[in-house]
Amino acid sequence: MSGTLEVVAPAPLLEGRSLFRGADKPRLAVAATLQMARAKTYGFLVGGDLIAVMGFWPLADGREEVFLLGRPACEVGPHMPLLARRARLILARRLQCGVVGFVGLVRIGHAPGSRLARIAGFAKAGEAGGFELWER
Repeated sequence: MSGTLEVVAPAPLLEGRSLFRGADKPRLAVAATLQMARAKTYGFLVGGDLIAVMGFWPLADGREEVFLLGRPACEVGPHMPLLARRARLILARRLQCGVVGFVGLVRIGHAPGSRLARIAGFAKAGEAGGFELWER
């Protein structure tokens, strides 16, 4: 997969939904479809192929939950520095639109997710239910 990284909004719904782990199970497929359809999403494409989706789910307190879904690391890895820079710009733009902060969850022990959260300016705020809680 070669080419330049392109960002599109909204992310392609069905392609993005396929990035959810377990989306082939009926109950998770419904949840994945709803999250992709109702969230503000951005798709990261290389050569026209979707490699990652960044989404924002509004929370009651004015913050947004951020989620990032991607293809396997071997496919996304070469594009990660540029993807991280673009993600930081998108986060900054969301803050200018009145969002008061962000929350993200990373599976405990998932080093790439923790590293990306740090790169994106998040700080670890705790752990719960098998996830690390990150805030910005």
